[in-house]
Parts: sequence; structure tokens; C-alpha cells
Amino acid sequence: MADAADKRNNQTQNNQKRRRPRRNEGAGSGEKDRKQMTIEFRRHESAISPVTNTATFRVGSLVDTQARNAQADLSHLIDASYEYHSPRELRWHLADRLGITPAAVRLKEAA
Repeated sequence: MADAADKRNNQTQNNQKRRRPRRNEGAGSGEKDRKQMTIEFRRHESAISPVTNTATFRVGSLVDTQARNAQADLSHLIDASYEYHSPRELRWHLADRLGITPAAVRLKEAA
């Protein structure tokens, strides 16, 4: 019986060694990933997409609402002539430009 207990103990130790890293552990999980950025955008309606047959929009302005200074204009990060199909697409594009995960970007449409 002692052999069975030792075997279970060794298996438990091996499982702990092989544990997968948690979502926020490991490579690429620096301070940038934890910071949430809230970006306000102003939408300008555009054409109907021939691919999806839905309305697209262009972004008129992008403002980081959590910037330390009054407001940080981020409009230079994107091509103003690009026609986005959804806010999700804009969020992914901004995350790529800023070097952070899309989950760290929060979009708010200006009224």
C-alpha cells in the first residue's frame, strides 16, 4: 500500500510540473496587457459594403479618455479613409497599433 501512495504522490507532483500557464502568465503578459484603455471614437457613416452588404463607417476622431493630460488625440494611429464594418474591427485594429491585447481596449462611441 505504501507503493500505491508513493505512486499517487509522484503523479500529483508531475501534474503540478506540467501545469499550463494561466492566461496572464508567461511571455507577452507585461504591464501593457493589464492596462485598460478607454478610447472614444466619432463615427461617420459611409458606404454599403459590397462584400457584406452592410453599412460601414469611417472614424472621424479617436481620443484616449484616460490620458493624464486633458485629452490625447490618437487619430494619427489609423487611416481615416478606411471603412470599418464594426466597432470590434476598430478595437482589434487599435490593439494591434498600440501593441496590446484587444481585451485591453474599450471603445466608447461619442454622442
